[in-house]
Amino acid sequence: MTYNTLVADRYSAWVSAVTVNPVLQTAQVRVKGSDDIYKYSNVPTLECLRLLNTPDISLGRWVNRVLKADDVFCTKSSLESLL
Repeated sequence: MTYNTLVADRYSAWVSAVTVNPVLQTAQVRVKGSDDIYKYSNVPTLECLRLLNTPDISLGRWVNRVLKADDVFCTKSSLESLL
């Protein structure tokens, strides 16, 4: 069994929270002021662990640097679609 870990206590103008799962190499990003959720796959395990263990990493910068890489894949959904 694997668990997603929520990272929400860091400043970002765009990102309200990031959930990562280093085992499954996934991340979910919740956008501030919106119901949009971006789901990413093929996220490097090392980067997931780095985000969890380095408290001064900006969520927005991490998203732009790690999740915008060519080999990371994204799908968009919303909170409404999850209900």
